[in-house]
Amino acid sequence: MTRTILNASTFEATGTEPSIREGETREVGTIEATLGGKTQRVAAVRYDNGHIVSWDFTGRYRTGTKAWPATVSIYADGREVVWYGKDHHTGRCIKTGLSFK
Repeated sequence: MTRTILNASTFEATGTEPSIREGETREVGTIEATLGGKTQRVAAVRYDNGHIVSWDFTGRYRTGTKAWPATVSIYADGREVVWYGKDHHTGRCIKTGLSFK
């Protein structure tokens, strides 16, 4: 079993809003997220294609002190992706920490 941060089956919609794609909507709500053994509900949106996104995270680099805004996405096929900061592939820019806001 692959561990994920977002638990797609726990998404609860509280409303809808227009998507950035013309003619589409997205559901607004919350979802359970787990980091370091701690689970809490975070804000999220779910698109018509099943893609879920939450912006309620921060990320850090191994050698830095700045907390970068982070996004966690889970796709309909179960793939999960975390984005924050710059996507450098150098020794000093190693992403090591993700936390709740």
